[in-house]
Amino acid sequence: MKTPSSLLLSDPVERLPGVGPKRALLLREEGIESVEDLLFTFPFGFEDRSDMRDPSRITPSFTGWMKGQVLRAAFRWIPKRRMPLVQAWVGDPEAPLSLLFFNQKYLLASLKPGLWLAFYGTVQEKPRGGLEVVPRRFRISPQEPREGVFPLYRKIKALGGGTLTNLISKALEACPIDEVLPEGMRQELKLPSRASSLKLLHKGEGEGLKEARESLVFEEFFLFHFRMMLFKSLTQEEKKERAYLPPEEAPEPFESALKMSLTCDQRRASSGGRGERKNSGGASCRLPRPEKRKPGGLPGPDGGPGKATLLQGPEDGALQAFPADTPLREPPGAGEAENLGGLGLR
Repeated sequence: MKTPSSLLLSDPVERLPGVGPKRALLLREEGIESVEDLLFTFPFGFEDRSDMRDPSRITPSFTGWMKGQVLRAAFRWIPKRRMPLVQAWVGDPEAPLSLLFFNQKYLLASLKPGLWLAFYGTVQEKPRGGLEVVPRRFRISPQEPREGVFPLYRKIKALGGGTLTNLISKALEACPIDEVLPEGMRQELKLPSRASSLKLLHKGEGEGLKEARESLVFEEFFLFHFRMMLFKSLTQEEKKERAYLPPEEAPEPFESALKMSLTCDQRRASSGGRGERKNSGGASCRLPRPEKRKPGGLPGPDGGPGKATLLQGPEDGALQAFPADTPLREPPGAGEAENLGGLGLR
């Protein structure tokens, strides 16, 4: 097992002192697998216990953090509310402060005389005299509670918030934290070091909190951009296009697998333009050659340039044009001559 002084950010969380197989499994289920993952598990808030008052210094309507040593505790049932009540007394034995814990019967075994309580709530005056508090948040400890600003971490199943706080403190002290940003870039942007940023964000007090957040956010964007550039450089290899040259005839399994029949254009494209292909009806797929037409000719029947036949009328001698495919023969027969005579042509 590694000593605390030889820890690395990439080490699994089991290498941290105080983390056994069971705790490591609980941490992995929350996505904390390495020491770096643990250090980047930031608190969601902080408790300001920098000014905790003793019961002798409190007055009615005071709201804040207080502390006191447990004198005794008792349990009783409230018939009107139909819930259990645990009552504890702390502070001066002659004028103790009463604490009420509704529906928390399990606390009776924890509130032993001599233990210390740090609790947050509003002081109220009892009708028959004396003061009492219904704690909203509280901490039980064998030693006198320390004052200061304390981080609040998310609950991880069987691990309490204090356990996660202790593990992160050990990791910050024992693990060397290397810089990610280039030194010149960090100095130019006036960003704090990675180690000092992590310590400030877990501590929650001191100057430079805003700069510490900006430094870690900029670091994340820098690493993301660097990974994208690296991925792009590795995948931007020149790829030569390979032309697909099918055989003279498309393979029968390929054509039989299709749910439709290929058109002439599709067959011609699959054959690469070589040879004559036929469609499913047996018709030739050869491209029709365009008809050679005389340049500058008269318009054909389709409106485009084409050949025409000129005929002269017998009376006025005017020329009339007919398409070149008009069925005329030389010399015309008797029936054809009558038709032409009716048109005024000879």
